[in-house]
Amino acid sequence: MVQFRLEFLSDSEERFRSFFERNADAMSLLDPETLRFIQVNEAGAQLLGAPGREKLCNVSPMDWSPERQPDDRLSIEKAWEMVRLALTNGSHRFEWL
Repeated sequence: MVQFRLEFLSDSEERFRSFFERNADAMSLLDPETLRFIQVNEAGAQLLGAPGREKLCNVSPMDWSPERQPDDRLSIEKAWEMVRLALTNGSHRFEWL
């Protein structure tokens, strides 16, 4: 029974990894305490103009964001709100400059 569960978890992790990495939509995972990227897929790296997704690990979107977003809110305040919504809802889709 334990072996079955381990195999199931391994398969589940592989499906998630494949979905994340091969997705045509830009996707990222952020550390909710530091706002630094944990992982970015290739589409996300291309969207951000990074030479590769590995270059974005441990970097924050705040490192290159303007002081204010188009809605005139401070980028840092809006970033924390987007993280809060993602944590509350399980995910959150939004646009960012």
